Amino acid sequence: MEAKALPEHEKHAYVLVTGANSGLGFAICCRLIDQFLTTRPATQALTLIVTTRDVKKSNDTLSRLHAHLQGKPQIPSSDSKPRITLQAEQVDLTSLHSVQTLSRTLLSSTPKLNAIILNAGYGGFTGINWPLALWSVLTDLPYAITYPTFKLSGVGYTTRPQTSSRSSTEPLLGEVFCANLFGHYLLAHNLVPLLSHPSSPSRIIFLSSLEAYADAFHPSDLQGLRSPRAYECSKRLTDILVLTAALPSTKPWVDRFLSPPPTAPPPPQQNNNSSSATPQLHPEPTSKPRIYLSHPGICSTAILPLPYILWLGMCSVFYLARWLGSPWHTVSATKGACAPVWLALAPQEQLDAMEEEGGVGKWGSCVSVRGEERVMRTEVEGWGVGGRVGGQTGSVKGRMRGMEELDEEGRVKFEELGRTCWEEMERLRSEWDKRLEVPKE
Repeated sequence: MEAKALPEHEKHAYVLVTGANSGLGFAICCRLIDQFLTTRPATQALTLIVTTRDVKKSNDTLSRLHAHLQGKPQIPSSDSKPRITLQAEQVDLTSLHSVQTLSRTLLSSTPKLNAIILNAGYGGFTGINWPLALWSVLTDLPYAITYPTFKLSGVGYTTRPQTSSRSSTEPLLGEVFCANLFGHYLLAHNLVPLLSHPSSPSRIIFLSSLEAYADAFHPSDLQGLRSPRAYECSKRLTDILVLTAALPSTKPWVDRFLSPPPTAPPPPQQNNNSSSATPQLHPEPTSKPRIYLSHPGICSTAILPLPYILWLGMCSVFYLARWLGSPWHTVSATKGACAPVWLALAPQEQLDAMEEEGGVGKWGSCVSVRGEERVMRTEVEGWGVGGRVGGQTGSVKGRMRGMEELDEEGRVKFEELGRTCWEEMERLRSEWDKRLEVPKE
C-alpha cells in the first residue's frame, strides 16, 4: 500500500530554542540541524528560531550557525528552497515585557511551532567553597561532581522593576526563578496558539538539571528568594511541574496554562503554494501540546563562571569521573544536547509508547565510558523513574544517595506538591498578566 503523502503544512517544521548563543543552547541548535538533515526526508524543511538577549549576540549566533551549515550537504526541499532556515529573535527572560514582545512578534509572523526547547538559564552563582570542593573531589569522586554541594550562590536576587517603577504594590520577582522558569512559563503560555494545531502534538521541552535537589525547594518560598540554592530550587520546581502535568489533580491549572490567552491573535496562515486553497468551513480540531522534561547530564558550560585554567581542570575531572563509571558526565555540550534534541525530533508514537510502558520521565543525556551518548531516564526524588510505585529504582545508574524506593505515600505527597505548585504558578501568571496590562490586539 502506497504511503500517504504528508499535507503541505506538515512538511515544514518550526522549532524555537532559547539561550542559543553559547554552550548547551548553541549545541542544541547545531545538533537539531544535523539530525533533521540526516533523519527527515528531503521534502521536509526546518525553520530554527533562536533567541538571545540582544542583537549583537543574535548576529554572532546566526553567523556561527551559518558557518556550521556550510559543511552540511543540504539537499534542496521539494520547492527548491533551502531545507534549513535560521531566524533570530531577542528576549530577556527576566523582563516580562520582553517576553510579551517576543510572544507578539512570533504570534504575528510564525504559522506554528512544532517544539520549543526552553534552555536559557542563569545560575546566580557567586563562587566555590574551595576547601569543601577539594576535599569532596579527593575523597568522593565521581559522586562529588555529579551532585555537588560546594557551589556558592547569592541570596535574594530580584529582577529589575517590571512596571515603570517598583511601587509598594509590585511584589518582588526572583531573578533566578524568572530566568530559569517563570519567563519560560509565560512564553510557553503565550505561544499556545502556535503550539496547538491539527497535526502531531507540539512539544514544550523544559531543561532541568541533576541538581534539582528535593531539599532545596520549599513551597512557601516558591521563587527561592530566601534560599541559598536558588538555582537548584528553580530546577526542582521545574521537575515537579512537568512530571505532574498529566495528572488529574493538576488538570484544572494545566488546562489554563495550555489554553490560548484571550488576547492572542490567530496565527498567520502558512503558505502552501496553492492559489486554489479555500478557507475551511469546519477547521480540524487542534491537539494540545505535550510537556516534556530533559537535562543535559553534566557538561562544561559557562553557567558557573571560571578562569580558563580552572575550566580546563574542571573538564579533566569530568572526564575522569566518566572513566570511573559515571553515566552523567557528558562533558561536551554537543553530547549534552542529545536528550533535548531527541525529545524535539523523535516520532510521537515512540514517545507515547515509552511513557505508556515506563511512565512520565525525566529524560537525561548520558554517555558510556568511551563517550557514546544516549538518552536515559533519571530518578527523581519523590517520583522515582516514572512515577509508578514499584517501578524501576534500584538498578538506576548514577543515582543520588539516599534515594528510596517509591511507595504510595511518597507518590501521593509528590502529586499533592504538584497540585500546589501548579495552582501557585497559575496564580502568579494571572496576577502578572493583569499587573502588566497586556494590550489587546
